[in-house]
Amino acid sequence: MLTGRWSVARSRTKARGATRHVSSVPNQPLWKRLALIWRHWMVYPLALVSLGVLVPGALVALPDRSSGPWFPLRKVEVSGELRRLDPELLQQRLAPAARGSFFDLDVGAVQGLVSDLPWVESVRIGRKWPDQLAITIIERQPQARWGRAGLIDQQGEFFSVAAMAQFDALPLLSGPVGSEGYLFSSLQKLREQLTELPQPLTEVHLDERGIWRLVLADGVELLFRGEPDQVSWAKLFAVYRDQLREHWPAVRTIDLRYSDGVAVAFAPDTILLERDVR
Repeated sequence: MLTGRWSVARSRTKARGATRHVSSVPNQPLWKRLALIWRHWMVYPLALVSLGVLVPGALVALPDRSSGPWFPLRKVEVSGELRRLDPELLQQRLAPAARGSFFDLDVGAVQGLVSDLPWVESVRIGRKWPDQLAITIIERQPQARWGRAGLIDQQGEFFSVAAMAQFDALPLLSGPVGSEGYLFSSLQKLREQLTELPQPLTEVHLDERGIWRLVLADGVELLFRGEPDQVSWAKLFAVYRDQLREHWPAVRTIDLRYSDGVAVAFAPDTILLERDVR
């Protein structure tokens, strides 16, 4: 820094008296004159910060652009609870942010560089004077599996991931294309409606014919047709309390598609029970 100051001082001394040579400087825009002073007097150190693990406030180093535009961006601060977002992929995506300057940066373009990553739910872009870009990322929170294709987040939206095995404990959903949000909201409602049963709901499947297949944690399946809100769950609970509670380990399937009763399939060597509940 000291060397830079002395070199500027000498150049001013040599230019003393050369009034015609420097007379055009005052005619330049104010921001250019300020930028010129900035580039002469500021030192541009660039500390590379490792992104092996993303933590709130992590910095992504940008390439040195001392010969580029005025007020170049040199750092990107990434904040948010980022547990599954690939840090190397994020750094690669943010590399183009080095183009442009603090003032003319296309915020929308930078947002687009990150928003389509699989684990990113939303992105907020800001700037910190004099050379820093601040990015706040909200990461998707997986709530359910969608077949073998991907996951459902807290908003009921589908997104694909590379490895699914680590999410085997999440509820499993499947259905027609475009029904992801509908089945996710149905899962939440059905869990509340079926609390009287001895095991929680773990799977919800809907086929093209409109037939629902629910699977409890112990493997018992419930079948019905139509909207879940239109099913007479009272009929199911009455059969459960009167005849199924004591024999529940032998139950395999409960079919609710009958208007005058329910059909219960038991394990092999057991009987099929039908009960009319009015």
